[in-house]
Amino acid sequence: MKKSVKLMMAMLVLAFAFASCGGDDETQYAEFENGAIILNEGAYGNSNASITFIGYGSDIADNQIFYRINGRELGDVLQHAAIYNGKIYMVLNNSGKVEVASSATFIQLQTITGLVNPRYVAAKDGKIYVTQWGSWGEQGTVEVFDANSYSHTNTIKVGTGAEGLLCTDGKIWVANGGGYGLDSTVMVVDAATGAVSDTVTVGYNPKELVEDASGNIWVICSGADIYDDSWEVVGHLPSKLVMIDRQSRQVVHSLFISNTSHPAHIDVSSGKETVYFGGGFGVNGIFSVSITQPVIPQTPVIDGFFYGFNIRPSNGDIYCMVAPNFTSAGELKIYSSAGAALKSYSVGIAPSTALFN
Repeated sequence: MKKSVKLMMAMLVLAFAFASCGGDDETQYAEFENGAIILNEGAYGNSNASITFIGYGSDIADNQIFYRINGRELGDVLQHAAIYNGKIYMVLNNSGKVEVASSATFIQLQTITGLVNPRYVAAKDGKIYVTQWGSWGEQGTVEVFDANSYSHTNTIKVGTGAEGLLCTDGKIWVANGGGYGLDSTVMVVDAATGAVSDTVTVGYNPKELVEDASGNIWVICSGADIYDDSWEVVGHLPSKLVMIDRQSRQVVHSLFISNTSHPAHIDVSSGKETVYFGGGFGVNGIFSVSITQPVIPQTPVIDGFFYGFNIRPSNGDIYCMVAPNFTSAGELKIYSSAGAALKSYSVGIAPSTALFN
């Protein structure tokens, strides 16, 4: 009898131990599901791009999570990423690839190769869309992949230096950012057929797009400096904020920003009623524009030089990335929607983008 009791006690202890281990596994599995994912570009040619994870409410930045989980470097220049159906698709520009990982565990699942200067990624209805510049002198394209098999399904030719893209209402809106030269168009692609249905002329070198609460499309056009053969600045192409009516495909507002400041990033508030723009080298401040009273303000919501920024959809906090150089750690600074400083973290080299898991 005593032996039976002892045996039962031992079995209970083992069962509890296994249950505890299972709980730890679940915690490990979900450790990146509730926080901000910071994309750190790294230095061109050094294959030291990285990912930082910061749990909401945490005071600790977990740097190098891809390396820690997978035991290898991510690649060369982490240009952009998107989260879709439990996976994160990470565009490595100079590596010419997209790394696919679980967005919960960051265990690597697949590598999509064969790309030339890939830039941005978006996902919709079982498809992954990646913009790429291609080689010098080539037309930009959108490369289409199956989100489950990762097989390449289509190449869509667009404008010069394809950059940001937006999937909405069965269409893919592509900003043709100029690449090695100049462009001033946004192209609208039918997602079902892959055909370009409209081309909208906006400002010089459009970079990114967002959709507002009314369904209209806003584009940040960074403009450019003009150089002579000695790389002296001899002129400027102005930066603009442009609003396109989604139905008519007509430009409704074309707001002059600056001749000499060239912001490269745009995002929208949690209610999609305020558009924010700013970010990029030499650009001072993050600015906001009401979609109902579209006027470029003279004073930024947040003062400072940021490499990139993004808005957290759930509460409107503004995540601003600081890249002092391409050799040392960058910084994430979090502000309220009103511009009040909240928290700051040391992150990887050249942080540029925040995603929210």
